[in-house]
Amino acid sequence: MTPTPVKTLLRPLLFGLGWTFVGLGALGLFLPLLPTTPFLLLAAWCFDRSSPRLHGWLLRQPVLGPLLADWRAHGVIRPRAKWLSTAALLGFASVPVVRGSAPEWALVAMGLVVVSVLAFLWTRPSRPRIDRDEAAEVEREIPHAAPHEPATARTAPTTRPEPRAAGRGVAL
Repeated sequence: MTPTPVKTLLRPLLFGLGWTFVGLGALGLFLPLLPTTPFLLLAAWCFDRSSPRLHGWLLRQPVLGPLLADWRAHGVIRPRAKWLSTAALLGFASVPVVRGSAPEWALVAMGLVVVSVLAFLWTRPSRPRIDRDEAAEVEREIPHAAPHEPATARTAPTTRPEPRAAGRGVAL
């Protein structure tokens, strides 16, 4: 199957955009109001469509890969990432406030951005949500029986020998 002209042009464009987003995401690690995660998600999306090798490389990164995989699969941001992001954002945003080096309108704008970013961050789930069907399936897979229920085929009965009195052979 030969690639269409659009795909032939689109692939290098997405490849270049992927690297651009990786660069912006890396800058976001050091610049307080430049978000890292959205740029890395965009980079993963671009690489997924232009270079499976680079997409895999991005997902195999020891620090960022699991975070990207969590977001991609479940829309989840881990609690540790939330706390670190919040601390970094507030730490960097407090510098111009403490120094008094920015005009008032810039501080208000920065405050609105910080509040918006934190609101987005903390309203994302911290763990994958399991719907009722999945929860029921997981529950069925866990072998257990209540003490008053007879053992089923899934739970083997436990057999313990009867305790005997020492030397007499009589059950207690």
